[in-house]
Amino acid sequence: MKQRSVPPYGPRGSRRTLFTYVTDHLLRPLLAWSAVCVVVLDYGQWLVIEPIMTVEAVAPTEFQGTVLGGLTKRHAVIITQDATEGYFTVICEVGRVSTQLCS
Repeated sequence: MKQRSVPPYGPRGSRRTLFTYVTDHLLRPLLAWSAVCVVVLDYGQWLVIEPIMTVEAVAPTEFQGTVLGGLTKRHAVIITQDATEGYFTVICEVGRVSTQLCS
């Protein structure tokens, strides 16, 4: 009985070559991601995400109302507030930090 030799890239009569084998494995993830993107763009919702920064403000106690007013105007979430020796410290999380808070 004669034994058949099988090429390394597939059974005899198959048209798969090493090139098609490699390109298949390279294209499958790209095709899967493109399908995922189509579904997300069709059924997903757009959401604008803004950066949230932790802000520590130290100022004299006479400006406490002005600083807290500026922070609450920007929807800041106050984490801690402390007052010592004529100065107060506020640590909060702010969505949009403008130059007005930095000056």
